[in-house]
Amino acid sequence: MLDEAEKLDCREFVTANDVAAGNYKLNLAFVANLFNKHPMLPDPGADEVGK
Repeated sequence: MLDEAEKLDCREFVTANDVAAGNYKLNLAFVANLFNKHPMLPDPGADEVGK
């Protein structure tokens, strides 16, 4: 997940340990940053769902 976030230039706020620990506030900041930088993300294709 974080490798893909790096490709989108959205790797701020969280580390792998934060994600694994379930740090709610940092994970929320990560998602907010993702949607702020890319507000019109396309829907995933059928082959991408569940990966």
